[in-house]
This record gives sequence, C-alpha cells and structure tokens, in this order.
Amino acid sequence: AFFEVAPHASRPFVVDAGDRRVTVLGTAFAVRHEQLRTTVTLVEGKVAVGSVELEPGQRLVEQAGEPPRIDTPSIEVVTAWRRGEVIMDEMPLSEAVAEMNRYDKAQLLLGNSGIGELPVSGIYRTGDNSGFARIVAEMYGLSVREENGRIRLELKS
Repeated sequence: AFFEVAPHASRPFVVDAGDRRVTVLGTAFAVRHEQLRTTVTLVEGKVAVGSVELEPGQRLVEQAGEPPRIDTPSIEVVTAWRRGEVIMDEMPLSEAVAEMNRYDKAQLLLGNSGIGELPVSGIYRTGDNSGFARIVAEMYGLSVREENGRIRLELKS
C-alpha cells in the first residue's frame, strides 16, 4: 500500500502491518506486509515505525527470525507497481515468480526446482504473467504450458 498523508499533529495517521505500528505525521510512504516480512519505505516526510524514525529514502525491513535492518533501496523500484511495473535486477526466478504472482490471477509455477535460481532482470508489466513467462522462456530455453489458470515454466524435454 502507498500512503500520502497530510500533516495533522493532533491526529496522527496510524497503519498496523502485522505486529508493527507505523505512525505518520505528514508524509508519503509504502508499506508491504507479507507472511514473514514487512517493509516500510519512506518516500518523503517523517515516519516512525515503533521507536525507529526513518529519513526519506530509507526502508525498514523486518523479516521473521532476523533483527530489523534499515537500507536505502531505489524508490523507483519500490514504487514501480504504482505505474504497473515490476523492476528486477538479477532477481532469482523463484523470487521473480512470487513477485509477478502478486499482480495476476493466472499464477506462475516452476516445473523444475533447479530453474528457480536463474537470474532475471528487466522491467515487466504487472498483470501480464503470460508475457513474463514467454520472455523468460525465450531467455533460458524453457517451455511454457498454460492450463487451468496456471502458467508453468519448465525445462524443455
């Protein structure tokens, strides 16, 4: 989710993401909550995640079983979904498939476990898993099988 919040000191905007609480006092930020990982990326303004205050451009990453960390990702990459894009840079195919599946009802599947480590780079359209599969298949000589709302990428026999 992406939020743009007008300042209102007496009524802060609060977002609960899993067990984390994000308190906002006029800002633009993105929150991504998954089963084992939550990220809060500050685009502009100020935001507090628990006791941690972020600066513009910073992202707080909380992953199950790991201590929280702060990094500085590309804001263009983090917010690409707002433009209908997914930007990948040497992302393992297994992660790329999970990311693309967030935006399309036709779910991608990997038919062979070994292909999950293949690196994928580029800019892809959200909601076009079929097109994504064809591009990746062409890059790596894979086959694509579409059936019952699923798109399977696998090694050619």
